[in-house]
Amino acid sequence: MAQHRAIPTLVKAQLFIAVVAIAIVIVSVLQIPPLIKTKENLQNEISELQFKIEDAKEKLKKSERELSLADNKLKEILKTPNLPMREKVVVEELISKISSVNTTVIKALADLEIPKTASVPQTGHSRQTLIADLFSDQSSVRLRAYNALMSDYSADTKLVPDLLSFASKHRDNLNGIYNTLVVLSHLNKAQFWPAPVMRSI
Repeated sequence: MAQHRAIPTLVKAQLFIAVVAIAIVIVSVLQIPPLIKTKENLQNEISELQFKIEDAKEKLKKSERELSLADNKLKEILKTPNLPMREKVVVEELISKISSVNTTVIKALADLEIPKTASVPQTGHSRQTLIADLFSDQSSVRLRAYNALMSDYSADTKLVPDLLSFASKHRDNLNGIYNTLVVLSHLNKAQFWPAPVMRSI
């Protein structure tokens, strides 16, 4: 008799455990969509941040080049014969300030440096597909397109005309126009627009 009374109790316990397990699974499943949304939001924020970092790096490199030119010019002035002492002191102070600013720029570049393997995906997409992706509504897609274009097509002579052609047909897409300008500004200008050859008269 004791065994007959124990069976229903065991069944009830097993049913209770099963119900609890199902409830836990349901709660876990309900939590998945918000987690996915959060993950997507974080990915978009990271993508936008990486894009801004790349743009900031290019601007810092430009500043570094300009500072170097200014430093060279001031040093040439410093070599001027019979340069008055007052002017000499001013030039030396400017050179010192340029050196200090340049050190700050170099440090900022080092701080912004991201390993290329972490930021450039191997998409294998065509040039036209990547150009179109620059105009995507999703920031992560735009960033991947930018990285892939710079990695795989920055030396392609067809890139510039294709960028301009696509942008001219989608002028209302401000994100795409901005991304196109960023790509163009980061290309090696000398490669696409060589310096004019001086002809002797």
